[in-house]
Amino acid sequence: MNNVILTTTEELENLIQKTVRKVLAEQPAPIKEKEEKKYMSVTEASDYTGNAVPTMYALSAKRIITSYKPNKNLLFLKEDLDEYILKSKRKSIVEIEKDLERKGLL
Repeated sequence: MNNVILTTTEELENLIQKTVRKVLAEQPAPIKEKEEKKYMSVTEASDYTGNAVPTMYALSAKRIITSYKPNKNLLFLKEDLDEYILKSKRKSIVEIEKDLERKGLL
């Protein structure tokens, strides 16, 4: 035989909240995804951009690419490397022709 329990809406809501809290408290803590490093070493930046390590040093020395040197290690931000890569865009022939048409030179 099934028992019928009479309760108020407020009591039912409190019971549900209490049960949910209990279940959540019993769950293991979620595993955090590995956080992306904020700064990259010269070797990591070299791998990321496809440039050789000496090229990364040269680009940094010539101030072509933004770098940081809080100590003896040269560091790079991913955002700065992305910006450097985007500035190095080589236009396709179609893009060049469109630019020339817009300027009235073609």
